[in-house]
Amino acid sequence: MSADTRIVFEEVIAWLEANSGITPNLDQLAAVAGLSRHHFHRQFSTNFGISLQTLMRRVRTHRAAWQLAYRHSMSVTDIGFEAGYENSESFSRAFKRQTGLTPSEFRHSPDLERIAQLANAVRVLDSETPDNTATDTSVPALVQFEGVKLAQLLHRGSPQTLMASVGAFIQWRKFNGSPPSQSGTFNIFYSDPSTTEPEAFTFGIAAEHNKGIAPNKQGVSEAHIPALHCLSWIETGSDGKLQQCIEQVIGEGGYDWDFEKFPPFIERLRFYPDVPMAEAKSRVYLPVQAQ
Repeated sequence: MSADTRIVFEEVIAWLEANSGITPNLDQLAAVAGLSRHHFHRQFSTNFGISLQTLMRRVRTHRAAWQLAYRHSMSVTDIGFEAGYENSESFSRAFKRQTGLTPSEFRHSPDLERIAQLANAVRVLDSETPDNTATDTSVPALVQFEGVKLAQLLHRGSPQTLMASVGAFIQWRKFNGSPPSQSGTFNIFYSDPSTTEPEAFTFGIAAEHNKGIAPNKQGVSEAHIPALHCLSWIETGSDGKLQQCIEQVIGEGGYDWDFEKFPPFIERLRFYPDVPMAEAKSRVYLPVQAQ
């Protein structure tokens, strides 16, 4: 897939995620892509190998699965309506075809591996050529990060199993009354998935937490990010785009990086499934040596 074609279809997927409650026709999506109806249909079939209807169902089901598993304040009916289904019966039938479970069954016992599979099916372009789509990116600036105490779950192992660790950490937050609205959410890049063997990949899933942490089955423990000089900016878009931008800044920056003192990390400001993936927002911190 060429870089130009990839950009076009990243925009189409972002539009589908932002408008999951709408059932668009081919003409509408061709307009989003800036292509003729015929050319869009031919390019889509050639590059995706699935039907447009199949992709739309995957986008809807993936976000609904996240909401069912982790947003219990939303009713099953409301999740189905937001996904574009007129009633709970049609939502239940469609969701079960995609996952093998009804929405209520999935909510009671979330299949985290299935969510990961749906994510891979939706983000079909993340592993392709570098992404050049425009994102809402602030200008990097040198800042002083004041430090923060954390509750952290260390994910160790293949990035493909990361969602299970995220799910476990969310369960811990719920049990300990530490929702994202009350405590900041952080991720720490202890290793680079593009250069690290899957079994050695380590990723920090964390939240601001100033209290002691009792022994728990999820494996959450006390941690902290120290006071640091950092190059920082706000990035909007999917995690695939986020990692590409971090790598680009590191490659082009010309700074004296201080990654031995602490690795790169981000604070999640707005995240999926509360907003579509394309609207997720994070503040990036890259430690540098003090001048």
